[in-house]
Amino acid sequence: MAFEDIEIRISRDGKIYVTLDGCTEEQISNYRQFLEDNVGPVLEMETVRKPDWDHPASLSNEDVHQREQEQRRR
Repeated sequence: MAFEDIEIRISRDGKIYVTLDGCTEEQISNYRQFLEDNVGPVLEMETVRKPDWDHPASLSNEDVHQREQEQRRR
């Protein structure tokens, strides 16, 4: 099981900001339910997906063109 990184910040006006990193959708749902049961309703939720940097996407047409040429040579 992977570790989650959880950060909780409480602003001076009473707003609570929670950042979860490394969680599955089920874990996020469980944390949300826990917060709603113990603190109050979640008024806003934003999900940010990180790209898979182990396999970055190619954004250059030149890269695709070079790969096609290499495949033709083989």
